Amino acid sequence: MACLWDRIEQHQGEVFRQLGGKEFTYRVQGSSVKPSTTNRLIPRTDFDRASRLNAIHTVSEVKRLGVQGPSYVFAILTDPRISGGSVDINDPGLHDSLQEVVAGDSPEQRKAEAFIISQVGKKYGAPLVKRRITIASGAWFEIDGVSPDGTVLCEAWAHQGGVKPA
Repeated sequence: MACLWDRIEQHQGEVFRQLGGKEFTYRVQGSSVKPSTTNRLIPRTDFDRASRLNAIHTVSEVKRLGVQGPSYVFAILTDPRISGGSVDINDPGLHDSLQEVVAGDSPEQRKAEAFIISQVGKKYGAPLVKRRITIASGAWFEIDGVSPDGTVLCEAWAHQGGVKPA
């Protein structure tokens, strides 16, 4: 958690985006985070608790932990500046576990997808974050990684084996 908290401290004052696209900054006050768009203080222990999830895909997963400001915790922890693309593709444990993955969703696939997104962001020099985009009809879709200015889009799909038709 110390390394994660160091990154959280390092990036205070920078612009982050909640899943719906709402921008905010934050300040670290003692052992809490104070987002700019609310009066809520989010304790460091809430970030610690949420960071223990194998992978975070939805705000609901964070909310179920009972943390303060789950949408802020989600936005901060899933941002590549904080997550640091923390999947190590040279980790033998990751490769060993991928050999036993059954078809469908798995923690290993989600880690690989997070790694893909972080590497695309690094290549194009922009942090990529998941964003929900709503069109005029009210329909919406999510893009796995979108740059702050919207010029880089990344959809990651990591699976083992051949693609099978639905």
